Amino acid sequence: MKFLAVILFCLSLGVNQSKDYSATTIDGCMLDGRLLKESSSFQRVPESYLPEMTPQEQRQAKRPAGQFYTFKTQSNKLGVIVERDGVKMGSCNGPISQAGFDLYIKKDGAWLWAGSVLPVDNTPSWIVTDMAEGEKECLLYMPLSCEVKSLRICHSSGTTITHCSSFRHKIAVFGSSFTEGAATSRPGMTWPAQLSRKTGIMFAAFGFSGNAKLQPYFADMLAKMDVDAYVVDGFSNPSPEQIKERLFPFIEVIRNKKPDTPIIFLKSIYRESRNFNKKKDVYEQRREVVSDSLMKVAIKTYDGVYWVKTTNATDHSTHETSVDGTHPSDYGYTLWAESVRQPILKILKKRGIK
Repeated sequence: MKFLAVILFCLSLGVNQSKDYSATTIDGCMLDGRLLKESSSFQRVPESYLPEMTPQEQRQAKRPAGQFYTFKTQSNKLGVIVERDGVKMGSCNGPISQAGFDLYIKKDGAWLWAGSVLPVDNTPSWIVTDMAEGEKECLLYMPLSCEVKSLRICHSSGTTITHCSSFRHKIAVFGSSFTEGAATSRPGMTWPAQLSRKTGIMFAAFGFSGNAKLQPYFADMLAKMDVDAYVVDGFSNPSPEQIKERLFPFIEVIRNKKPDTPIIFLKSIYRESRNFNKKKDVYEQRREVVSDSLMKVAIKTYDGVYWVKTTNATDHSTHETSVDGTHPSDYGYTLWAESVRQPILKILKKRGIK
């Protein structure tokens, strides 16, 4: 009898706990920042493209990096129940950035960080609790470096989660590990995410770590996206020789399918690893010279192609914004977003995108 009483007591605890919150299932196809509609669930790239990609690119294609979910709720607490795959801590990214969730809530018209969590799979993992009553507009960023198989947002019992569109327009941002957000502490600190929150325009990141080298299949993917403009961090990964070979064909693939959509290329950033390494410094100088010279030709040859040279992720007074000599810190990405904000907005405004 005592054993039975213990079981009944435990079951009653489980019932009470389950009534303490509700959990709303989020389908990956509902996420904001999705650039290829035919992609399945939380995956960024349709299965049809995977055979063309390298094994590493295929793994990256299945991650939800750069995607997020905006919603309204009256809940006084928020969390996630998630199932992930491929969770493996790297040497550069913070654990929350790689495999966690990052939440912002709008306050006085601006996005304010609310909390983040590195969850335990299949377990309610709370991001923020004990909030004031009333409706809240929320922004939840997905992990950058693992797959998400399922996601439920936890909220107070008796409340709901309603998807809402919080950003205007859609700008596809293609690029390297910089665009993906390598070395950030949490997903909301990537430079496209910061730029989106500052401007109200959706800059949807499509970063592919060290593999974004102006390949033709990436150009083909971009050309199929229903977006208002492209921003391309295209010179951070390819060698000078690859830039010479691939830049113009890359532009032409997009331009042939999207003749009126602006393509904004960004100059790559200064890498601190070249400070005392002569070989790296010479290589970076070559890459810079090649990209500069070819972009001067590109902006004259192709209508609607632009070249932004203000990209900066280095505090030049102290040189203290690098994590590993290549990737910026959170503050470095803030500098990056600020350095390109006005030039990009000026171009977009010129093209009627405000």
